[in-house]
This record gives sequence, structure tokens and C-alpha cells, in this order.
Amino acid sequence: MKNPHLPFYFLWVIFALISCNRLENETIQTITPLKATTFTDDFSLFVDTLIFIPVQSSSGDIISVVSKILIDNNDNFILKDEILGIQVIDKTGQYLRSIGTKGRGPGEYTDITDMCITPDGEYIWLLYSSGVSKYKIGDGKFVLKINLEQVNYDAICASDNGGFYLFSSNPPDESNFEEHFYALTQFDSNGEKIKEFLPRKDYVFTQDIFTQSYDKSTIMRPQEGDNIAYKIGKEIIPFLKIDFQNYAIPPKYIFKDGDDLFEGMKNYLFSDYYKLPIHIHDTKEHIYFSCIGPSALQNDFVLSKNTNKGFRWAYERSDRDPLFIMASDSNYFYSVIYRDKGVVKEAVSKTTNLKDYVLHKMSQLPDSDNDVFIIKLKFCNI
Repeated sequence: MKNPHLPFYFLWVIFALISCNRLENETIQTITPLKATTFTDDFSLFVDTLIFIPVQSSSGDIISVVSKILIDNNDNFILKDEILGIQVIDKTGQYLRSIGTKGRGPGEYTDITDMCITPDGEYIWLLYSSGVSKYKIGDGKFVLKINLEQVNYDAICASDNGGFYLFSSNPPDESNFEEHFYALTQFDSNGEKIKEFLPRKDYVFTQDIFTQSYDKSTIMRPQEGDNIAYKIGKEIIPFLKIDFQNYAIPPKYIFKDGDDLFEGMKNYLFSDYYKLPIHIHDTKEHIYFSCIGPSALQNDFVLSKNTNKGFRWAYERSDRDPLFIMASDSNYFYSVIYRDKGVVKEAVSKTTNLKDYVLHKMSQLPDSDNDVFIIKLKFCNI
């Protein structure tokens, strides 16, 4: 069975993280988001700074759908764009270069599943259906390609030995859960397997498995079960436990409805629990993440690392996608937003969530030819 392509709030994980490498008996920060946060629809109380960076892409091409942002060692943005491929944009929004080229020739790529930056900041790994390719960030040139025996990998994270980790939601034979398989596999720089982690027995619908922390390590979001997020750097260590207490989805919650997996998953997402923490990003002072709450509505949380307190908001059901935080550095969170005059006009009188607040502020910008912006966002001390 292939991973379904679903609307934004259906693209989440369904089940179980077990243990891996130094994951037992660690003292980690635990947050109780529903108890520790205040619900808000007044973002002026919590937003310290909001800056719009107009984005210029290559040859006048328009950045279309950005699904991931990385920040390199020179503070440039690396955008994974579904149409243009990998674009490098400087901190003022100016186009610098493309990483590789979309196509089917040597050193080219078609659909990219995920990307990550090597620990030295010099290279980028790209994951796609048939393998992994490495490119130089400084000039965007192709370095090498590694073909993979399996084709069911969903996410990539660089390792400190020059290689990488790959995450797999489902077993190689996606209809066979009789035998154990591992969700996380470490490879060396030549693509040889080193070690496997996270034994898995059930389906996972994947999105945003790995995100880049402000300190350039990688955050691996919880896979349900114990709701623990991990940081991957020189070691894999527990980073954060997200505890919804009585409102947490029970372990091994039954989501399959007979043979209809889609209907079962919909029942799971519309349940009265809070589940599937994703898009975890952090600055030195704050942690941000999203989750799916009752009625399958997206709920977003921001908490202070110092006080363990914060605020949250929810998105009503609508035809417009929510705003996700997509990157962070020591002080700021980042995302991408598009100027649609109709949507901006609608948001002027409605600021009950972060996206509408940002669109409201966008309506106050002077007219220009720019329709795509990176937003730079800093929250107040809580």
C-alpha cells in the first residue's frame, strides 16, 4: 500500500516510536501543552517582531509551493520548491543559485522527497524515489549519486560520519507486517548500511519527520506512542516529551476500519484526542509545533524553554491552508507566505490565527511586484 496524498491535515503519522541508541532512561524536558499554554486570538500580545523578506527567484520564475526550508552556515535559505527544485536565497531574499537541475539526465533529479545539510555545512543530500544524491551548496554542482535497493524511504537526515539516516514509514513489502522492520537506518558515505533503529509493526503516514534545529542538529518528531522527539547530532538523544495527558491519543489506537484504511484514518484524525505533533522548530528561547486536535483541526503551540509556559491557537476548517513555521535560527522562526489579494482582503478583519495575523500585516505593505515573502518572526518572552 502506498502512502496516500491527502489534504494538509491528513498527512500525518499514525503509530509508535520505540527506542534507539541512548534513548532509555534519559532526563528530558516534558511539556504539557494544554495546561501550560493560553489560547489566544490576539497575536499583538505575543509577536515581538514580524519582518517580510520579498523573494526573488531565478530568471523571473515564481516560487510556487515551498515544502521545506533549511538555513545554511552563511544564513542563506535553501528552499525545496515543488516546481523549481532546490533554490538558494540569501537573507535579503535575492536568488543566489539552484542546487542541481530538475530533469532525468546524469546528476539531475525529478521529484525530491526530502533534503538535509551535512554537519560541515558544505553539502546537501537530496532523497528521491530511486536514491540519494549529494550536491555542493557553494556552487550547486552534483557530487555523487547513491542508488538504493529499497524505494520506501520518506525522509533524510545527515549523520556525523559523512553519511546519512533514512526514515521509512512502511516495510519494504508494504502489505507485510508479519516480520519486524526498522523505521530508521544509518548509512555511510557510500550508501552501505551501518545500523538500524526503531522497530515498527504498523503503518505510518509521514510528514515532516526531520526538521533543522537552530543549532544545526536535527529534530526527529515523535512517532506517537511515547510522544518523545529526538535530536540527532553526534548522538541520537531524547529532546522533548509532548504530553497531552488525558487528551493524548491512546497507544495503539485503532484507526483501521475493516479494510478501509482511509476511513479508519479519518476516524483517527477526527477523534477527540490531540495527536501527531509535527513541524517542531526551536530557537534559543522558544519551541513551536503543530498537532491535530479534535475534529481534525490544526492546533499550533509556542512555549518558552525557560518558563515552560506559552500560547496556542487553532485553525478553523476552511479551504485555505494553515501557516506552518518551516525553519528557525537562534532568535527567529521562518515561513513562506504568498500575497493573494483576495485572501489578504479577507484576513484584514479576521486575525484569529497566525496566518490571518500575518496576512493582516501584509495588507499594510506598499504595493510591489513581489508575491512571495519569507517571514521572519520573533515571539515575546512569555
